[in-house]
Amino acid sequence: MLLYIRCQNGQLNHCKEHAERLFIGFSLFFLFSMVFVFSAPLAAAEDIILYEENDLWGYEDKDGIPVTEAKWNDAHDFSRYAAFVSYDRESDRNQETRSLDGLIDRDGNYILWPVYDIEEEAYIYRVFLNDYDERLVGYFDKDSGFYQEPVYERILDSFPYYQHYPKSSLIAAKQNGYWGFLFRENGEVAVPFVYEDVMATFSSGFAFVCILPDGGNPMDITNWCYIDESGERLSFESGVQPCSEPSKNGVVIVADCAGALGLASLDGKIIVEPQYPLMEMSYEDTVLFEDSNELWGLMTDMGDILVEPVYKTVYEVAYPDEILQLMQRDYEVW
Repeated sequence: MLLYIRCQNGQLNHCKEHAERLFIGFSLFFLFSMVFVFSAPLAAAEDIILYEENDLWGYEDKDGIPVTEAKWNDAHDFSRYAAFVSYDRESDRNQETRSLDGLIDRDGNYILWPVYDIEEEAYIYRVFLNDYDERLVGYFDKDSGFYQEPVYERILDSFPYYQHYPKSSLIAAKQNGYWGFLFRENGEVAVPFVYEDVMATFSSGFAFVCILPDGGNPMDITNWCYIDESGERLSFESGVQPCSEPSKNGVVIVADCAGALGLASLDGKIIVEPQYPLMEMSYEDTVLFEDSNELWGLMTDMGDILVEPVYKTVYEVAYPDEILQLMQRDYEVW
């Protein structure tokens, strides 16, 4: 998601009004992407599969021989080391049924007993524990089998999800109100907890974070920067300021001191000189842009024009060919 800005009195300003205008289209795109990420079987183990019996779920081998009895109200495919299972239990307080989650190994033994709330993501299981008034979170790494107990306020991995970033060795965590980064496979602190917010976790070796001075405004893009895996801040040519998550090619939207937008690579080099009032990272490494006449076009993240800016409105959807189809029709503003 772009930190939207316009040129006004020579200053960089957050453009809330236009962000809201694009939100409908972006939400549709985000919804399709989230459904893809979380509904697809992730690294399913072909040798152990699910079976259902009496409305309960268990696991069997490929020959149909049960590995576990059918005893869970919900169950999911195996990743490399674990599968996510759920029991429905009645609350002692209000007699309401609540689903509690756990993780099992390939023999059906519990790695984590079903006392948690678990969310499955591409590379991890996020593990939530309600501790009195606190809701703490940890994670189980699918590839290494490492488990970080729930001691953090938030965990982010491969975020934003709609970009489908490749897995990084670092994972973002929030503690005592500040963000830092952990080594995924052992939970040790890699980058200290000093950041106000995270817009994009590590991709192409860099993360997009907010460093907020006392009294600072998190919507001021000058408080946002890219850092490398040692926590060093990245500088860009001509003093431009990054203001978006990166594409898979490691390209970001940048703004100059007058608020004009262009593109730069994560090695700090300018690709497209700042010249556009608005730009928006799209799907499959494309970029939507609005020209000075408030007309929209589409370019690659290398700056090659795919669709000339002749259209009044654009609503992003999940796939690039649909973006092109929409841009070839003249939609009225809702």
